[in-house]
Amino acid sequence: MMYEDLVFKLRAWENAGESNSRVFGQAADAIEALTKGYRQLQSIRCEQINIVPLSSWISVNDRLPEYGELVLGYTPCDGYMFVGKCYTYKFGNDTDVIWQIITAMRSTRTMKKKVTHWMPLPVAPESNNEK
Repeated sequence: MMYEDLVFKLRAWENAGESNSRVFGQAADAIEALTKGYRQLQSIRCEQINIVPLSSWISVNDRLPEYGELVLGYTPCDGYMFVGKCYTYKFGNDTDVIWQIITAMRSTRTMKKKVTHWMPLPVAPESNNEK
């Protein structure tokens, strides 16, 4: 039963005029307050962890991933997508951006093509030690 249905029934019992109907109204108020608080908490939490929809590519001109963060990268010259990390190095006034591809064998190689977009990887599923 959805919480809206439960609140609706509690409100109906509250308005029935029975001797304990006030209790049903208080229960409905509590459920509504908890639901409102939960939704606000969800909203704040999403803002704090900076959730990005899976289809949202981020331009490297807007921002780069955190140093060493594992992301999905994109090169437009051939539509190549890769899992890798981005590193920036400063030499005086110059900044050099290096993308490394992480292979299935957990080795790395440097991306030679121009990377224009990236996106965070989804959170990995919880492990239950399956082998």
